[in-house]
Amino acid sequence: MGQYIEEFKVLEIDPGYEGDIILFTVPGGSKLTNVKLILYFVRDTNFMLEVYVKYGNMKILPEQGVYSGENMRVEINIPVTYQAQENVVIHVKNKDTTNAKKLACHLKGELIWSTNI
Repeated sequence: MGQYIEEFKVLEIDPGYEGDIILFTVPGGSKLTNVKLILYFVRDTNFMLEVYVKYGNMKILPEQGVYSGENMRVEINIPVTYQAQENVVIHVKNKDTTNAKKLACHLKGELIWSTNI
């Protein structure tokens, strides 16, 4: 049994921005399993934010398209075990070139330290 972790971040995505954002880096000597990510597309997002989950340089979720929404949440089970020093990464795109958009990210998982592996 490992250590349960939770990280919560509110991101403000600049107008027209597209790129990767690191949500969590796995500490040395551990791995991260049972990963769940909850995205909150807040009011006034107007489906202008597009998000997907990456592992390394590859898009892994969703299998097709992107996550997007307006005043809603999306729960994602990430079927990956992240090794020490690996990053949990999302790729975001703000299609609104005038206004910044907010996205709340709630990451949950289980850290297993090398003494428990």
